[in-house]
Amino acid sequence: MRGNGEETPVPERVSALLKEFARMRLKMLPKKGDLRDLNNWRGIMLLDAASKIISMVINDRLQRLLKEIGIEEQNGFSGGRGCMDGSFCIRQALKKRREHGLESWVLFVDLVKAFDSVPRDVLFIVLAKFGVPPHLIHVIKRLNADLEVTFDLGGEPVAVPCSVGVKQGCPLSPTLFLFVMQACLESLEDTMPEEAKLQFRTNTRLKGKHGGKVSGTDWTNQGEFAFSFWASLYADDAATPLASRAALLAATNRIYDHLRLFGLLMHVGSENKKSKTEAMYCPARDEEYGDGDTSDLVLDCGGIISFTESFVYLGSLLHRDLSDHHDVEARIKKASMAFGALRDRFFGSRDVPERLKGKVYAGGVLAVLLYGCESWCLTAASIRRLSSWHNKRVREMCRVTMCQTYVHRITSKSLQQRTGVFELQHYLASRTLLWAGHVARMPKSRLPKRLLLSWVRTPRVAGGQEMTFGRSLERHLEHFDLPTTFTEWATLAQDRAAWHKLVTHPPFAIGKPFVRRPRGDTRLTPEDRRRHMAQRTAEIAERQAAFHANTDQQHT
Repeated sequence: MRGNGEETPVPERVSALLKEFARMRLKMLPKKGDLRDLNNWRGIMLLDAASKIISMVINDRLQRLLKEIGIEEQNGFSGGRGCMDGSFCIRQALKKRREHGLESWVLFVDLVKAFDSVPRDVLFIVLAKFGVPPHLIHVIKRLNADLEVTFDLGGEPVAVPCSVGVKQGCPLSPTLFLFVMQACLESLEDTMPEEAKLQFRTNTRLKGKHGGKVSGTDWTNQGEFAFSFWASLYADDAATPLASRAALLAATNRIYDHLRLFGLLMHVGSENKKSKTEAMYCPARDEEYGDGDTSDLVLDCGGIISFTESFVYLGSLLHRDLSDHHDVEARIKKASMAFGALRDRFFGSRDVPERLKGKVYAGGVLAVLLYGCESWCLTAASIRRLSSWHNKRVREMCRVTMCQTYVHRITSKSLQQRTGVFELQHYLASRTLLWAGHVARMPKSRLPKRLLLSWVRTPRVAGGQEMTFGRSLERHLEHFDLPTTFTEWATLAQDRAAWHKLVTHPPFAIGKPFVRRPRGDTRLTPEDRRRHMAQRTAEIAERQAAFHANTDQQHT
């Protein structure tokens, strides 16, 4: 830039390079369904490699700024944060309120083409407001100026200008979108009444007799400090919990109008079209779902938002009764599909080594099955359900039936040693405790740590409590023979490497790969071998009869 405000002339070589940076190639990939419907195609944007390198350098600088000024509620596209942070926060907040006999209302916001609808002039103004240097904003403007999308239409290339939204496929685009969302949310939070937000108290102390507790804190305890919780986000996927239906309707109107100021549009329905933005009512523990008013929300703009009994937020199923067995059943269904896709050619093949099957199963199928388990409050019935499914898959990999395990007295441990896969409780406890240790090492300003040790200043419902995260966590700690008091295990977790070793220690040595033994002893005479086989056949027949008799008795 010159001193009088005029732009410095761009050399011809640089101008040619910028034109190349502005060219984007759109490739369309078919999904499923009727391909005549444009919604059944997925677009992939191909960009110049050199422009991506420049964008990565700028992105690194902007991420440093976001780390200093970023809002706590945002978990998307930020180092050290992810979907688990957002899912854990919303689940803990709703379950704590249910534990204390309070109802909750949640709004799950969906934006219409969020990344493609951000006005670029608004984006550059927001960057300047957050203190991004003018010369860096100038570079970002150059990278987003005169963009042109090229795609094939009938075998001929067609070029279309792109003048709105962030650059698709660019490493810098998610971070730029976060700046817009941050500006929107900061100004929106100032307009939200304090009584509409969920109020908690917490105690994050690690030492002393007044240290924090994961569960069981007296509701009259003043704690360390109070805080409010009103939103959980991953980029544009937002969940806003509120205390009443009236607060939900007022907040929905306020969010819709406020997003419009930043060029963003919340998806709302009409009489003939269902809204992608949905609301959910979570009744108090001593109330019935039918007692709440779950009629459609009618906004001031004329849009309609309907209620749902369950919602998949950040990959995990959240049900109105806040029980995790619904998410467990959903994960089992998805894991069954993943296992079934490889059953015939891999897991059920006798030509594939069992140890290799175990490695693929642990790295692929178990990752699908246990996604989001770090925030589960599992009852004994849910653990049995997961363990039963897991043991069946281990038997399939070893090509052993349930009847054969009974007849030949094959133990689960022997099958686990053959495949190198441990019992499911080990994986559940390990994943949950790794997450708990990560939360314990967080500063007290982080929402996951605050909500983990929080409570509500309202008496708990009398008559026993539902399964809480604290009680579930104690079970996992006992599995590894670790102390169950927060001040004790959280102190151990401050050493990340040592904690990782404690909670991932295998329950037994796997040993060498399983080698199938010969069917008979070759030193026996033919008569002894025949007599031995006849005796073994009779024993097997007797055990099979006993197994079928027990099975028939259970069914009757």
